[in-house]
Amino acid sequence: MVTSLPNLKFELFADKEHYKAFRQAWKDYINAGNHKPYYEEDAYGGKVKVSRLTAVHHLLYYIILGKDLSVVFKSPNNPDRDPAFRAAYADLKWVLPMVKSIAAYDKGDESSFPKYLSKERVAMQADAYRARVNRLIEPFGDTLDCDTLIKLCDKIGEVQLTNTVS
Repeated sequence: MVTSLPNLKFELFADKEHYKAFRQAWKDYINAGNHKPYYEEDAYGGKVKVSRLTAVHHLLYYIILGKDLSVVFKSPNNPDRDPAFRAAYADLKWVLPMVKSIAAYDKGDESSFPKYLSKERVAMQADAYRARVNRLIEPFGDTLDCDTLIKLCDKIGEVQLTNTVS
């Protein structure tokens, strides 16, 4: 298990300007106040606090920057086991393969979707995947595209990331 992928940014971005645009998009998103939580009405008529910026966004940002996750993603209460990291990592590993399904669907290949789904249901599922991926890459503007996320998915699939030092 590893705590960082230090050379990932060199593999994901075409040049230094692309990398700088990625960092600037994150800063612009934060400076615009999009990270602040707000209240929505829940199904029972109450209010629930939500935020468009989640732990998954932070984890993705830190992974791409090559930061050491044992330093930047720690729980002060229980430094050895951080449930927020595990939940964010599980969500990220669940979302990234959706990118491959979307890319295949856009090329006319529906083999990554269950065979029992009709063409209409496959289209609906692809749209749902696309919406989920778009929410994931929203803070990064147009600096992360499908090809970049596929590279990221492949690199994360090669290793098991952790936020604890062995």
